[in-house]
Amino acid sequence: MNVTVKFALYYLPLVMKNNNRIDRYLIVLKREDGVIVSFTNLGKYIRTYSKQSVQPITSTGREKFLYVIKFLNYCLGNYHIRCVNEITIEMIQMFLNKYALGELSEDDTARGLPTVSKCVESIRDFIINICSDKNVKMSFTKADLFKKEQVFNPKKKKMETRNVFAFDVKAIDKISGKKPIFRDITTKAFNIIMRVAYEKYPSIFMICALCAFAGLRASEALNVRREDSPYGPGIEFTYINGCVTDIRINLENEKVLRNDVINPPKIKKHRIQHVYPDFRDAFVQAYNMHMRYIEGKKYDAIVAPLCFNRDGKAMTYQDFNYHFKKMIREDVIPLFLNSDNPDLVLMGHYMNENRYGSQIFRHFFSMKVAIKTNDIAQIQYWRGDKNVESSQVYLLNKSEITQHLKQTKNDVFDFFMMNGEEQNKK
Repeated sequence: MNVTVKFALYYLPLVMKNNNRIDRYLIVLKREDGVIVSFTNLGKYIRTYSKQSVQPITSTGREKFLYVIKFLNYCLGNYHIRCVNEITIEMIQMFLNKYALGELSEDDTARGLPTVSKCVESIRDFIINICSDKNVKMSFTKADLFKKEQVFNPKKKKMETRNVFAFDVKAIDKISGKKPIFRDITTKAFNIIMRVAYEKYPSIFMICALCAFAGLRASEALNVRREDSPYGPGIEFTYINGCVTDIRINLENEKVLRNDVINPPKIKKHRIQHVYPDFRDAFVQAYNMHMRYIEGKKYDAIVAPLCFNRDGKAMTYQDFNYHFKKMIREDVIPLFLNSDNPDLVLMGHYMNENRYGSQIFRHFFSMKVAIKTNDIAQIQYWRGDKNVESSQVYLLNKSEITQHLKQTKNDVFDFFMMNGEEQNKK
C-alpha cells in the first residue's frame, strides 16, 4: 500500500537563560496521519533573516519556511521528485506563476504583489543556497537563475548592466473579489463589544483591552505577564501623587509561558511599549476590572501570565481566537442587528457579510492616535510597527467612519460606567 507523504514544518522551541524562548523550525516529511517519516536538513538552505553577517537570535524565518515547504510539496506532488537535485528551472517557473495566480491545486486564491514578492525571494534564496552547496549536483547552475538587464542608475545618471532574477512572474496589483477583513468600528460599537467581552467572555477581556488601549497585536497581548511574575514584571505602573502617569508593557523577550504549545504566540517587534497617554485612564480601569475578575483564581505562578484559561495556564492564540469569533458571531452581531440604532444595524450587516478578526481593536486604537497626530513617526511608535508603511496608511487613507471616532476622551469608553466611576488609580 502506497503511503502519501508531504513536507511539513516542525516546531522546535529552545529555552535560553531566564526562560527566554527562541523558536527554531525544521523541515520534515510527514504521513497523512501526522506521523513523521523523517527529518531533513533542507532548513539549512533557508536564509532566516537577511544577507547581513550579524543576525538577531530571535529571527526564525517561519514565513520563508512555509513558502519553501509549499514549493517542495508542489514539486513532490506534481513531478514526484525524490531529492532536491531533481528540481528543474521549469518547476520553479511553473510554481511561482501558479502561486501568484492562485492556480495551485490546494487553493485557488490569487495573491497580491507584496505576498508574491516575498515568495519569489524566499524560493530564490533557497535555490541559490542549494546551488552553492558543492555536495549537491543540480541540473542547472546559479548563473542560470539570473539574466543581465539594463538598469538606469539615478546617482550616476547612466544605464548599467545588472544581474536580475531570470523568472518573469505575473502577479495581480490589487486583489478583487476577496472579502476584506472587517476592521472599522464606531465608538458606540466598540463600547458594546467591550461590554459583551467583560460580561460574557471575561477571560479575553484584558486581551481586547491591551489591543484597543495599548495598540498590541493579539499575539503580543498573550505574551504579557503579571506585575509579580518571577521572570520580571510584564507590566509596570509609575505613580505620582497616587495617580498613574506611565504604563510600560514588557515585550522585549518571548518567555516560555507553557510547555505544551505547538505554535506559541509571537511578538512581532520586541520592545517596551508605553500606553498612549489618552488611553491611560481607560487602560487602568480595564486592568482593575481584570484583576478583580481573576482574584482568587489559580494560575501558573512560575510564569504568572496576565491572561490565562480556566486551568490557570497561559491562554493560547487558538483559545483566544475561538472565544473572540464566538463572541462576535453569537452575541455581538445579533445585538447590532436587533438594535434601534441604524448605525449599529448597518455595522451588524457589515460584520455578518465580511471576515472579521481581533484587528478591529488595534485598528480602533490606530484611528484614535491618527486623529490626534499627523506625525507618522508617532503613529509608528505607539503601534509598535517595524515598518513605516504599516503606519502610513492611517494618514493616507483615513476611514470614512473617522468622524464617528472624533469624540472627547471622557465620552469614548463609557462601557466602564457599569462598574461606576473609577479614577486613574490602582
